[in-house]
Amino acid sequence: MNTRTHRLEPTDDGQERDTMEISEKYLCKQFLKIALGFLCFNSALCFGQTDPDAKTEKIGPPSQEKFIEVDAVAAPWRSSGCLVVVPKSREPDCYLVTEPLFKQANIVNIYNEDGSLWYSLDLEIDYSLPMIKAKNKDFIPLATSWPRALLRMVAESDHWYKVEVNDKTQAIKYAMKDAQEWSKTPWRRWIYESGPLFLREQKILDKPDGSPIETNETMQIDKVNILQVEGDWVQVREFAKNDGFTGWVRWRNGRKILVGCKLSGSSSYQDVKYVDEDR
Repeated sequence: MNTRTHRLEPTDDGQERDTMEISEKYLCKQFLKIALGFLCFNSALCFGQTDPDAKTEKIGPPSQEKFIEVDAVAAPWRSSGCLVVVPKSREPDCYLVTEPLFKQANIVNIYNEDGSLWYSLDLEIDYSLPMIKAKNKDFIPLATSWPRALLRMVAESDHWYKVEVNDKTQAIKYAMKDAQEWSKTPWRRWIYESGPLFLREQKILDKPDGSPIETNETMQIDKVNILQVEGDWVQVREFAKNDGFTGWVRWRNGRKILVGCKLSGSSSYQDVKYVDEDR
């Protein structure tokens, strides 16, 4: 037969208390601490993230704000900080993203015009277009290569970015500013970060809108290094040749991405046609 022994101890006020009761209360508190820690480890609470709908209540919905047109790219905040690998893509006002902050900012939200949540993207899980479309067939970003999702940004207000969530239908939704979720980035950044560009049929010109440079008539240069980006044009050099042919190519024309790069989601010039016509 199991028995439990109770022992009475005096307290500061001269009363007696049951040590068994104290022990049970202590164990209960310890259990709650462990359980809370486990929940925190497996949820956004650890990272200081709050209910997406609660965020919109503080600033008001996009429908109540005035927007001005912009031509930029919305990128995940955690992947838009200062870079060392590609110095030319570093903006003067860039910010530092530490490893803990990077891990914490894995959830990015997209909202409807009334401020309600439209879609929540987990950058650690939803890392390819098929995986994203399996959850939301209407969400087709501009690109889904690293950093997982890039969106065309067409306007911004005091608290919101207006973005295209479907690069085919040009459907509009909204991303919140100052929430460590999305950042406004220039197009040139993602050209610089693409590394080598892949050309399909473009000729390398002596200057923007200039004449083709003189090369061997049978020579087709289809892979080039990036020297500098100016608007819709990029100065390039023949890949892996310091003394190779140098000139300019147009990387976009309106909405159309003309080269194989991070923005087109293509890894070689053969993929460009697929991206342009079928996405």
